[in-house]
Amino acid sequence: MPEKVLMISAAVRGRMRAHARRLYPLEACGLLLGPPDGLVGGPLRITAFVPAENVAPADSRRVAYRMDPRFLLRVQKEAQMRNLVVLGIFHSHPDHPPVPSRRDLKQAWPVYCYVILRVNSDRGGEFMAWVLDRGGKKFVELHTPFMWRSSKPPVS
Repeated sequence: MPEKVLMISAAVRGRMRAHARRLYPLEACGLLLGPPDGLVGGPLRITAFVPAENVAPADSRRVAYRMDPRFLLRVQKEAQMRNLVVLGIFHSHPDHPPVPSRRDLKQAWPVYCYVILRVNSDRGGEFMAWVLDRGGKKFVELHTPFMWRSSKPPVS
């Protein structure tokens, strides 16, 4: 089986970084949208980011995120009108590596990719991307060789 590839524009990465910096030292989160061909074997091309409110209990927002399910449904409907789908979930790890935690694994859905950004007090750091393995028991790092610079994805 060929390895899944994730592509995210510099503009989208910038919006994710800005959202994470704004909420630091709390975890930031949001939805990653792109064309539906990523669901049927093509690369996952993230063309839009929709920031979400972290509705996890206030005392855990430094180490956890949760999105309101109504937000997810609303964004899914709006994305369909633009011929896009939700391909993944973004969240930040304040002062920690962009590696999924046990809590991340517990709440992960196999249909999405997960992009995590390490963020600290002076700037946003590295991104890493993950998907669940076939059994849904662990995360596998997603191949991300194409992080294009413009707001338009490269032609395939």
